[in-house]
Amino acid sequence: MDPPDDSHRGSVWVCEVERGLLVDVVAFAQSHSARALISISLKTEGVTILIRKMGFPLVVLTTQEGSDLISYLNSASDPSTSIVFNGTVLGVSPSPLMAFFSSRGPSKATPGILKPDISGPGLNIFTTYIPSGDTPEYFIEFGTSMATPHRSGVVALLKAAHPTWSLAAIRSAIVTTADTDISNEFLEPALYFTKGAGHINPNKAVDPALIYDITDNDYVSYICGKFGEEGARNIAREVVDCSKSVLEEELNYPSILLAPKGSATAKVTRMITNVGLARSSYTVSLTISETSVSATITPKTLTFTELNEKKSFTVSAEWSAGGPPTSGNLFVEGKLTWTSDDGIYVVTSPFVVSALEYSF
Repeated sequence: MDPPDDSHRGSVWVCEVERGLLVDVVAFAQSHSARALISISLKTEGVTILIRKMGFPLVVLTTQEGSDLISYLNSASDPSTSIVFNGTVLGVSPSPLMAFFSSRGPSKATPGILKPDISGPGLNIFTTYIPSGDTPEYFIEFGTSMATPHRSGVVALLKAAHPTWSLAAIRSAIVTTADTDISNEFLEPALYFTKGAGHINPNKAVDPALIYDITDNDYVSYICGKFGEEGARNIAREVVDCSKSVLEEELNYPSILLAPKGSATAKVTRMITNVGLARSSYTVSLTISETSVSATITPKTLTFTELNEKKSFTVSAEWSAGGPPTSGNLFVEGKLTWTSDDGIYVVTSPFVVSALEYSF
């Protein structure tokens, strides 16, 4: 950036700024006697706005807002502006919304397991910590360091409410009760590989009705199937029994990802545990976003007579005539939902059919 001449002193600067350079640009503008800075985010950031503590008058605009401002600057003979803080205004932007920097799937390490699992608060979080002494410092932060404590807090609350539940059961409760209506950074419907199952909902997760549990032995069988006996022993750091192994898609996960090959049918079985009403019945429904996939679930109704009773069901999927796509969108999304006969409980699992060439 070339130093401005004296005619820019006391003016409001307008810049398109990369996220990592904003602090430097603010310091540069301040050192050259600018009165304020209007920062225009990059197109890739969409409508994500990162709030920063700068100690200098700063307004951050999205690309579209910035484009409108630049049009005004180019057309006005004597452009002017004022920055007025009218307090916090709620409900003016869509929420929840996936930030542009959030981690996206699919996972190359575990392509048979849908990742991410869940989304939640991680953008513009007001936080504090005590770096030294007894004086707390306050910040507005974003990223994994903010998202993780939110999820961890929900897990702790669920563990307190259900002390006997495994971590897999808690994850299942969180995944199957998530709020699914989330947009991405461009205000388009977010895909599973962007949002996971959806936005975490602690109130619903505490009473999920049905859970997909996974035992330690299940994980050992999965590791054996993934890495073989030697690899499993290295991971577990002890001798393990690899007489049984399961593929990734067979792990009793609350989400389901299938990858039919050619005209073949892909099939998995899931086991669910009743943690809702002792005597209850559930009916399944499956919605798929495209007609290029056909899928079936057997059985379509599950009836329970006691708590912690387990029932299994099978899901199969195949590509329609012509086989899997070889270009363009290689994923077909859907959702598998178990609904109680009284309509009180709705247990939803993300369902994805993949045409990726990864080896599951």
